[in-house]
Amino acid sequence: MFIAFVVAALGGCQTPISRQVWVRDGANNADVKRDTYECRREATFVNWRRMNWRWSDPDADSNLYRLCMEARGWTRAE
Repeated sequence: MFIAFVVAALGGCQTPISRQVWVRDGANNADVKRDTYECRREATFVNWRRMNWRWSDPDADSNLYRLCMEARGWTRAE
């Protein structure tokens, strides 16, 4: 029970990457959904391998996600 509480509490500390708006010329909603899913998955997978079962670093996750999206041609709308 305590572990579930800690995981839930720390989950709220992460950067809300789902609220970021990404734009790319010629892209549609399916494109952004696909790339968002793949970049989130990649950032999480890379971070789990790097951290060797320690707590995740939300800043590193967010940075890897941002770099992945930018590599696919997306820019953040301000």
